[in-house]
Amino acid sequence: MLAVVFLGSFIAYFTIPKVYQKYANLTYRMRILEERSKSFGAYLAADIENYQMSRGGPPDIASSIPSTDSLKWQKIDVPWDEAKFLKTKALTVYQGNLVVGLLGEHSTAVYLFDGKSWRLLGDNGTPGWEKFNYVQTLAVHDKRLYAGINNEVWTYEDTNDTWTKVARAFPWADGNAYSLRNHNGSLYLAVMGKKPSVYKLENDEWHDVSLGLDAFGGDGIYDIWSHSDGNLYASLAATTGSTVIFRLNPKTETWEPIGGKGINGSWTSGGFKYGLSMASHQNFLIVTANRHPQTPGNFSSIWAFDGNQWFPVGAKGAPQIWGDMNNFNASISINGNLIVGGGGHPAGNASIWLYRKHGWELIGGLGVHSSWGRNFPHTLTDSFRNTAAEYPYRLIEWNGDLIVGFGDALGAAQVWRLPLR
Repeated sequence: MLAVVFLGSFIAYFTIPKVYQKYANLTYRMRILEERSKSFGAYLAADIENYQMSRGGPPDIASSIPSTDSLKWQKIDVPWDEAKFLKTKALTVYQGNLVVGLLGEHSTAVYLFDGKSWRLLGDNGTPGWEKFNYVQTLAVHDKRLYAGINNEVWTYEDTNDTWTKVARAFPWADGNAYSLRNHNGSLYLAVMGKKPSVYKLENDEWHDVSLGLDAFGGDGIYDIWSHSDGNLYASLAATTGSTVIFRLNPKTETWEPIGGKGINGSWTSGGFKYGLSMASHQNFLIVTANRHPQTPGNFSSIWAFDGNQWFPVGAKGAPQIWGDMNNFNASISINGNLIVGGGGHPAGNASIWLYRKHGWELIGGLGVHSSWGRNFPHTLTDSFRNTAAEYPYRLIEWNGDLIVGFGDALGAAQVWRLPLR
Protein backbone atom coordinates (compact mmCIF):
# COMPACT_ATOMS: atom_id res chain seq x y z
CA MET A 1 0.00 0.00 0.00
CA LEU A 2 2.82 2.33 0.91
CA ALA A 3 4.48 1.54 -2.39
CA VAL A 4 1.32 2.46 -4.28
CA VAL A 5 1.04 5.77 -2.44
CA PHE A 6 4.71 6.48 -3.10
CA LEU A 7 4.36 5.65 -6.79
CA GLY A 8 1.28 7.85 -7.09
CA SER A 9 3.02 10.73 -5.41
CA PHE A 10 6.06 10.24 -7.64
CA ILE A 11 3.94 10.35 -10.82
CA ALA A 12 1.95 13.32 -9.61
CA TYR A 13 5.10 15.21 -8.68
CA PHE A 14 6.45 14.97 -12.19
CA THR A 15 3.26 14.99 -14.32
CA ILE A 16 0.85 17.47 -12.69
CA PRO A 17 3.17 20.46 -13.12
CA LYS A 18 3.68 19.52 -16.77
CA VAL A 19 -0.05 19.15 -17.40
CA TYR A 20 -0.71 22.46 -15.67
CA GLN A 21 2.12 24.08 -17.60
CA LYS A 22 0.68 22.85 -20.91
CA TYR A 23 -2.79 24.07 -19.90
CA ALA A 24 -1.42 27.46 -18.88
CA ASN A 25 0.60 27.69 -22.08
CA LEU A 26 -2.45 26.80 -24.21
CA THR A 27 -4.59 29.34 -22.34
CA TYR A 28 -1.92 31.98 -22.82
CA ARG A 29 -1.73 31.24 -26.55
CA MET A 30 -5.51 31.39 -26.88
CA ARG A 31 -5.58 34.75 -25.11
CA ILE A 32 -2.89 36.08 -27.41
CA LEU A 33 -4.84 34.79 -30.44
CA GLU A 34 -8.06 36.36 -29.13
CA GLU A 35 -6.37 39.69 -28.50
CA ARG A 36 -4.79 39.64 -31.94
CA SER A 37 -8.17 38.82 -33.46
CA LYS A 38 -9.79 41.72 -31.61
CA SER A 39 -6.93 43.98 -32.57
CA PHE A 40 -7.26 42.98 -36.23
CA GLY A 41 -11.03 43.47 -36.03
CA ALA A 42 -10.54 46.91 -34.54
CA TYR A 43 -8.03 47.68 -37.29
CA LEU A 44 -10.57 46.73 -39.97
CA ALA A 45 -13.33 48.62 -38.16
CA ALA A 46 -11.31 51.85 -38.06
CA ASP A 47 -11.59 52.39 -41.81
CA ILE A 48 -15.32 51.65 -41.74
CA GLU A 49 -15.84 54.05 -38.84
CA ASN A 50 -13.91 56.85 -40.55
CA TYR A 51 -15.82 56.39 -43.80
CA GLN A 52 -19.20 56.30 -42.11
CA MET A 53 -18.41 59.39 -40.04
CA SER A 54 -17.52 61.20 -43.27
CA ARG A 55 -20.90 60.20 -44.70
CA GLY A 56 -22.73 61.63 -41.70
CA GLY A 57 -26.26 60.39 -41.13
CA PRO A 58 -29.65 60.68 -42.80
CA PRO A 59 -32.06 63.47 -41.89
CA ASP A 60 -33.97 62.83 -38.70
CA ILE A 61 -35.71 59.48 -39.19
CA ALA A 62 -35.67 58.47 -35.53
CA SER A 63 -38.66 57.56 -33.39
CA SER A 64 -40.13 60.43 -31.41
CA ILE A 65 -42.09 58.35 -28.87
CA PRO A 66 -41.30 59.72 -25.40
CA SER A 67 -40.93 56.38 -23.61
CA THR A 68 -40.86 52.62 -24.19
CA ASP A 69 -41.52 51.76 -20.52
CA SER A 70 -45.00 50.35 -21.21
CA LEU A 71 -43.85 47.87 -23.87
CA LYS A 72 -44.44 44.21 -23.02
CA TRP A 73 -43.62 41.19 -25.18
CA GLN A 74 -45.86 38.14 -25.44
CA LYS A 75 -44.85 34.71 -26.68
CA ILE A 76 -47.55 33.26 -28.94
CA ASP A 77 -48.41 29.65 -28.11
CA VAL A 78 -47.92 27.55 -31.24
CA PRO A 79 -49.29 24.11 -32.23
CA TRP A 80 -46.09 22.70 -33.72
CA ASP A 81 -43.39 20.91 -31.72
CA GLU A 82 -40.71 23.58 -31.40
CA ALA A 83 -38.08 20.88 -30.82
CA LYS A 84 -38.61 19.61 -34.40
CA PHE A 85 -38.36 22.93 -36.24
CA LEU A 86 -35.55 25.44 -36.65
CA LYS A 87 -37.02 28.55 -38.23
CA THR A 88 -40.12 30.71 -38.69
CA LYS A 89 -38.75 33.07 -41.31
CA ALA A 90 -41.79 32.99 -43.60
CA LEU A 91 -44.48 35.33 -42.22
CA THR A 92 -47.34 37.15 -43.90
CA VAL A 93 -50.91 38.35 -43.35
CA TYR A 94 -53.64 36.62 -45.35
CA GLN A 95 -57.33 37.55 -45.14
CA GLY A 96 -56.57 39.34 -41.87
CA ASN A 97 -54.89 36.30 -40.34
CA LEU A 98 -51.27 35.64 -39.42
CA VAL A 99 -49.62 32.93 -41.55
CA VAL A 100 -46.37 31.19 -40.57
CA GLY A 101 -44.17 28.88 -42.68
CA LEU A 102 -41.72 26.50 -40.99
CA LEU A 103 -38.28 25.05 -41.59
CA GLY A 104 -37.90 21.58 -40.11
CA GLU A 105 -35.22 18.91 -40.05
CA HIS A 106 -37.24 16.59 -42.28
CA SER A 107 -40.60 18.28 -42.89
CA THR A 108 -42.34 21.61 -43.32
CA ALA A 109 -45.77 23.14 -42.73
CA VAL A 110 -47.80 26.32 -43.08
CA TYR A 111 -50.11 27.43 -40.26
CA LEU A 112 -52.78 30.13 -40.04
CA PHE A 113 -53.58 31.98 -36.79
CA ASP A 114 -56.78 34.01 -36.42
CA GLY A 115 -55.83 35.42 -33.03
CA LYS A 116 -57.53 32.63 -31.08
CA SER A 117 -56.62 29.33 -32.69
CA TRP A 118 -54.23 27.84 -35.23
CA ARG A 119 -55.09 25.85 -38.35
CA LEU A 120 -52.75 23.75 -40.50
CA LEU A 121 -53.24 24.78 -44.12
CA GLY A 122 -53.58 21.68 -46.26
CA ASP A 123 -54.46 19.53 -43.27
CA ASN A 124 -55.28 16.57 -45.52
CA GLY A 125 -51.70 16.44 -46.75
CA THR A 126 -50.21 17.58 -50.03
CA PRO A 127 -48.61 15.07 -52.43
CA GLY A 128 -45.10 16.18 -53.30
CA TRP A 129 -44.39 17.92 -50.01
CA GLU A 130 -42.64 14.85 -48.61
CA LYS A 131 -39.40 16.04 -50.19
CA PHE A 132 -39.66 19.55 -48.71
CA ASN A 133 -38.38 20.89 -45.41
CA TYR A 134 -38.28 24.64 -45.89
CA VAL A 135 -40.93 27.31 -46.40
CA GLN A 136 -38.60 30.21 -47.11
CA THR A 137 -41.08 32.93 -48.11
CA LEU A 138 -44.80 33.73 -48.16
CA ALA A 139 -46.68 36.41 -50.08
CA VAL A 140 -50.23 37.41 -50.98
CA HIS A 141 -50.90 38.24 -54.63
CA ASP A 142 -54.26 38.82 -56.28
CA LYS A 143 -55.95 37.74 -53.03
CA ARG A 144 -54.18 34.38 -53.10
CA LEU A 145 -51.55 32.99 -50.75
CA TYR A 146 -48.23 31.88 -52.27
CA ALA A 147 -45.36 29.96 -50.66
CA GLY A 148 -41.76 29.49 -51.77
CA ILE A 149 -40.94 25.95 -50.63
CA ASN A 150 -37.40 24.70 -51.25
CA ASN A 151 -37.00 25.21 -55.02
CA GLU A 152 -40.70 25.45 -55.94
CA VAL A 153 -43.64 27.85 -55.56
CA TRP A 154 -47.13 26.73 -54.49
CA THR A 155 -50.45 28.50 -53.99
CA TYR A 156 -53.18 27.74 -51.47
CA GLU A 157 -56.74 26.90 -52.52
CA ASP A 158 -59.26 28.05 -49.89
CA THR A 159 -62.20 26.14 -51.30
CA ASN A 160 -60.75 22.67 -50.78
CA ASP A 161 -57.89 23.34 -48.32
CA THR A 162 -55.17 22.19 -50.70
CA TRP A 163 -51.88 23.46 -52.11
CA THR A 164 -51.29 23.56 -55.86
CA LYS A 165 -47.98 23.88 -57.68
CA VAL A 166 -47.62 27.20 -59.52
CA ALA A 167 -46.68 26.87 -63.21
CA ARG A 168 -45.73 23.77 -65.13
CA ALA A 169 -41.99 24.31 -64.79
CA PHE A 170 -39.50 26.13 -62.57
CA PRO A 171 -36.75 27.43 -64.87
CA TRP A 172 -34.31 28.17 -62.02
CA ALA A 173 -33.61 24.42 -61.64
CA ASP A 174 -32.09 23.75 -58.21
CA GLY A 175 -32.08 27.38 -57.04
CA ASN A 176 -34.06 28.16 -53.88
CA ALA A 177 -37.29 30.14 -54.05
CA TYR A 178 -36.06 32.77 -51.62
CA SER A 179 -38.17 35.93 -51.68
CA LEU A 180 -41.67 36.57 -53.08
CA ARG A 181 -43.01 40.12 -53.52
CA ASN A 182 -46.18 41.57 -54.97
CA HIS A 183 -45.17 44.64 -56.98
CA ASN A 184 -47.44 46.79 -59.15
CA GLY A 185 -49.93 43.97 -59.59
CA SER A 186 -47.35 41.29 -60.47
CA LEU A 187 -45.69 38.56 -58.43
CA TYR A 188 -41.88 38.47 -58.44
CA LEU A 189 -39.53 35.81 -57.11
CA ALA A 190 -35.86 36.14 -56.11
CA VAL A 191 -33.76 32.99 -56.44
CA MET A 192 -30.75 31.95 -54.35
CA GLY A 193 -28.20 29.19 -54.95
CA LYS A 194 -27.32 29.98 -58.56
CA LYS A 195 -26.50 33.08 -60.59
CA PRO A 196 -28.42 36.18 -59.40
CA SER A 197 -31.88 36.00 -60.90
CA VAL A 198 -35.45 37.27 -60.52
CA TYR A 199 -38.56 35.84 -62.16
CA LYS A 200 -42.00 37.33 -62.87
CA LEU A 201 -45.19 35.27 -62.93
CA GLU A 202 -47.28 35.86 -66.06
CA ASN A 203 -50.10 33.61 -67.31
CA ASP A 204 -49.03 30.84 -64.94
CA GLU A 205 -45.47 30.85 -66.28
CA TRP A 206 -42.26 32.23 -64.80
CA HIS A 207 -40.41 34.70 -67.00
CA ASP A 208 -36.77 35.59 -66.38
CA VAL A 209 -36.36 39.32 -65.66
CA SER A 210 -32.74 39.21 -64.48
CA LEU A 211 -31.02 41.45 -67.02
CA GLY A 212 -28.22 43.35 -65.27
CA LEU A 213 -28.16 41.35 -62.01
CA ASP A 214 -25.07 39.32 -62.88
CA ALA A 215 -22.84 42.38 -63.33
CA PHE A 216 -21.16 41.74 -59.98
CA GLY A 217 -21.35 37.93 -59.77
CA GLY A 218 -22.84 36.56 -56.56
CA ASP A 219 -24.67 33.54 -55.17
CA GLY A 220 -28.16 34.79 -55.93
CA ILE A 221 -30.63 37.44 -54.81
CA TYR A 222 -31.32 37.39 -51.08
CA ASP A 223 -34.30 39.74 -50.98
CA ILE A 224 -36.53 41.87 -53.19
CA TRP A 225 -38.62 44.79 -52.00
CA SER A 226 -41.45 46.92 -53.41
CA HIS A 227 -40.49 50.34 -52.05
CA SER A 228 -42.78 53.28 -51.31
CA ASP A 229 -41.24 55.20 -54.24
CA GLY A 230 -42.94 52.77 -56.64
CA ASN A 231 -39.77 50.87 -57.59
CA LEU A 232 -38.67 47.27 -57.08
CA TYR A 233 -35.29 46.69 -55.41
CA ALA A 234 -33.10 43.60 -55.08
CA SER A 235 -30.15 42.75 -52.80
CA LEU A 236 -27.24 40.64 -53.99
CA ALA A 237 -25.73 37.80 -51.98
CA ALA A 238 -22.11 38.61 -52.80
CA THR A 239 -19.47 35.99 -53.59
CA THR A 240 -16.65 38.50 -53.40
CA GLY A 241 -16.76 42.05 -52.19
CA SER A 242 -19.89 43.67 -50.75
CA THR A 243 -23.57 43.24 -51.40
CA VAL A 244 -24.99 45.40 -54.17
CA ILE A 245 -28.50 46.85 -54.23
CA PHE A 246 -30.26 47.01 -57.61
CA ARG A 247 -33.30 48.96 -58.80
CA LEU A 248 -35.48 47.68 -61.64
CA ASN A 249 -35.94 50.13 -64.49
CA PRO A 250 -39.63 49.65 -65.38
CA LYS A 251 -39.16 50.87 -68.95
CA THR A 252 -36.32 48.58 -69.95
CA GLU A 253 -36.86 45.85 -67.30
CA THR A 254 -33.14 46.10 -66.61
CA TRP A 255 -31.64 46.07 -63.11
CA GLU A 256 -29.36 49.01 -62.33
CA PRO A 257 -26.90 49.11 -59.38
CA ILE A 258 -27.72 51.95 -56.98
CA GLY A 259 -25.88 50.89 -53.80
CA GLY A 260 -22.79 49.01 -52.60
CA LYS A 261 -19.10 49.36 -53.51
CA GLY A 262 -19.34 53.08 -52.75
CA ILE A 263 -22.05 53.72 -55.35
CA ASN A 264 -24.04 56.86 -54.40
CA GLY A 265 -22.07 57.20 -51.17
CA SER A 266 -22.87 53.66 -50.00
CA TRP A 267 -20.74 51.20 -48.02
CA THR A 268 -17.22 50.44 -49.22
CA SER A 269 -16.48 47.55 -46.86
CA GLY A 270 -16.17 44.19 -48.62
CA GLY A 271 -17.43 42.51 -45.44
CA PHE A 272 -21.07 43.55 -45.93
CA LYS A 273 -21.86 40.56 -48.15
CA TYR A 274 -25.63 40.21 -47.70
CA GLY A 275 -28.43 42.73 -47.98
CA LEU A 276 -30.45 40.71 -45.50
CA SER A 277 -33.61 42.80 -45.37
CA MET A 278 -35.18 45.93 -46.83
CA ALA A 279 -37.91 48.23 -45.55
CA SER A 280 -39.59 51.53 -46.45
CA HIS A 281 -39.29 54.15 -43.71
CA GLN A 282 -40.29 57.79 -44.13
CA ASN A 283 -39.57 57.61 -47.90
CA PHE A 284 -36.13 56.10 -47.24
CA LEU A 285 -35.17 52.63 -48.44
CA ILE A 286 -33.64 50.83 -45.43
CA VAL A 287 -31.15 47.99 -45.95
CA THR A 288 -29.71 45.80 -43.19
CA ALA A 289 -26.56 43.71 -43.65
CA ASN A 290 -24.22 41.43 -41.76
CA ARG A 291 -21.73 42.96 -39.32
CA HIS A 292 -18.13 42.56 -40.40
CA PRO A 293 -15.79 42.67 -38.65
CA GLN A 294 -17.67 41.24 -35.68
CA THR A 295 -16.20 43.61 -33.16
CA PRO A 296 -17.39 46.57 -31.06
CA GLY A 297 -17.10 49.89 -32.82
CA ASN A 298 -18.91 52.97 -33.99
CA PHE A 299 -20.12 51.63 -37.30
CA SER A 300 -23.53 50.49 -38.47
CA SER A 301 -24.77 47.72 -40.75
CA ILE A 302 -28.03 49.60 -41.35
CA TRP A 303 -28.14 52.07 -44.25
CA ALA A 304 -30.76 54.45 -45.64
CA PHE A 305 -31.23 55.57 -49.26
CA ASP A 306 -33.07 58.81 -50.07
CA GLY A 307 -33.28 58.11 -53.80
CA ASN A 308 -29.95 59.76 -54.52
CA GLN A 309 -27.51 59.07 -51.67
CA TRP A 310 -26.88 56.47 -48.95
CA PHE A 311 -26.33 57.21 -45.26
CA PRO A 312 -25.39 54.92 -42.33
CA VAL A 313 -28.06 54.84 -39.63
CA GLY A 314 -27.00 55.17 -36.00
CA ALA A 315 -23.26 54.66 -36.47
CA LYS A 316 -22.26 57.05 -33.69
CA GLY A 317 -22.45 55.33 -30.33
CA ALA A 318 -23.27 51.89 -31.73
CA PRO A 319 -24.22 49.51 -28.86
CA GLN A 320 -21.35 47.47 -27.41
CA ILE A 321 -23.32 44.23 -27.78
CA TRP A 322 -23.29 44.69 -31.55
CA GLY A 323 -19.72 43.39 -31.42
CA ASP A 324 -21.17 39.98 -30.51
CA MET A 325 -23.70 39.96 -33.36
CA ASN A 326 -22.98 38.99 -36.95
CA ASN A 327 -26.24 39.61 -38.82
CA PHE A 328 -29.06 42.13 -38.88
CA ASN A 329 -31.65 39.91 -40.51
CA ALA A 330 -34.87 41.89 -40.25
CA SER A 331 -36.26 45.42 -40.45
CA ILE A 332 -39.62 47.17 -40.44
CA SER A 333 -41.14 50.63 -40.30
CA ILE A 334 -44.19 50.59 -38.04
CA ASN A 335 -46.13 53.57 -36.68
CA GLY A 336 -43.29 55.85 -37.76
CA ASN A 337 -40.70 53.76 -35.91
CA LEU A 338 -37.67 52.09 -37.52
CA ILE A 339 -37.06 48.71 -35.88
CA VAL A 340 -34.39 46.11 -36.75
CA GLY A 341 -33.58 42.63 -35.49
CA GLY A 342 -30.16 41.03 -35.19
CA GLY A 343 -28.29 38.12 -33.63
CA GLY A 344 -25.98 35.33 -34.66
CA HIS A 345 -23.07 33.35 -33.28
CA PRO A 346 -22.92 32.81 -30.37
CA ALA A 347 -26.55 32.34 -29.40
CA GLY A 348 -27.97 34.60 -26.72
CA ASN A 349 -27.78 37.83 -28.69
CA ALA A 350 -31.06 37.65 -30.62
CA SER A 351 -32.42 41.16 -30.09
CA ILE A 352 -34.76 43.85 -31.40
CA TRP A 353 -33.67 47.50 -31.65
CA LEU A 354 -35.57 50.78 -32.02
CA TYR A 355 -33.86 53.76 -33.62
CA ARG A 356 -34.15 56.77 -31.32
CA LYS A 357 -32.70 60.27 -31.46
CA HIS A 358 -30.03 59.23 -28.96
CA GLY A 359 -29.17 56.09 -30.93
CA TRP A 360 -30.26 52.46 -30.98
CA GLU A 361 -32.37 51.32 -28.02
CA LEU A 362 -32.75 47.66 -27.04
CA ILE A 363 -36.47 46.82 -26.87
CA GLY A 364 -36.39 43.02 -27.13
CA GLY A 365 -34.05 40.28 -25.94
CA LEU A 366 -32.01 39.78 -22.73
CA GLY A 367 -35.32 39.89 -20.85
CA VAL A 368 -36.04 43.53 -21.71
CA HIS A 369 -39.77 44.34 -21.59
CA SER A 370 -40.65 40.74 -20.57
CA SER A 371 -38.90 39.35 -23.64
CA TRP A 372 -36.82 36.19 -24.16
CA GLY A 373 -33.37 35.58 -22.68
CA ARG A 374 -33.81 37.09 -19.23
CA ASN A 375 -31.37 34.66 -17.59
CA PHE A 376 -28.01 33.28 -18.65
CA PRO A 377 -27.29 32.11 -21.35
CA HIS A 378 -29.92 34.60 -22.63
CA THR A 379 -31.04 32.27 -25.43
CA LEU A 380 -34.52 31.58 -26.78
CA THR A 381 -34.03 27.90 -25.98
CA ASP A 382 -32.33 28.37 -22.58
CA SER A 383 -29.46 26.23 -23.84
CA PHE A 384 -26.04 26.57 -25.43
CA ARG A 385 -25.78 22.83 -25.92
CA ASN A 386 -28.11 22.60 -28.90
CA THR A 387 -28.07 26.24 -29.97
CA ALA A 388 -25.21 27.67 -32.00
CA ALA A 389 -27.01 30.71 -33.41
CA GLU A 390 -30.28 32.59 -33.03
CA TYR A 391 -31.80 35.35 -35.12
CA PRO A 392 -35.01 37.36 -35.40
CA TYR A 393 -35.59 36.41 -39.04
CA ARG A 394 -38.70 38.36 -39.96
CA LEU A 395 -40.60 41.38 -38.63
CA ILE A 396 -44.15 42.11 -39.81
CA GLU A 397 -47.16 44.06 -38.55
CA TRP A 398 -50.39 42.28 -37.73
CA ASN A 399 -53.43 43.94 -36.12
CA GLY A 400 -51.25 46.74 -34.76
CA ASP A 401 -48.73 44.35 -33.20
CA LEU A 402 -45.11 43.79 -34.13
CA ILE A 403 -44.68 40.09 -34.96
CA VAL A 404 -41.26 38.40 -34.86
CA GLY A 405 -40.37 35.00 -36.33
CA PHE A 406 -37.15 33.40 -35.04
CA GLY A 407 -34.54 30.71 -35.94
CA ASP A 408 -31.81 29.09 -36.40
CA ALA A 409 -31.82 26.18 -33.93
CA LEU A 410 -34.09 23.37 -32.82
CA GLY A 411 -36.49 24.97 -30.38
CA ALA A 412 -35.97 28.46 -31.78
CA ALA A 413 -38.92 28.28 -34.22
CA GLN A 414 -40.87 30.67 -32.03
CA VAL A 415 -43.25 33.55 -32.70
CA TRP A 416 -43.44 36.58 -30.40
CA ARG A 417 -45.51 39.74 -30.55
CA LEU A 418 -45.18 43.24 -29.18
CA PRO A 419 -48.43 45.26 -28.93
CA LEU A 420 -47.85 48.78 -30.18
CA ARG A 421 -51.44 50.04 -30.25
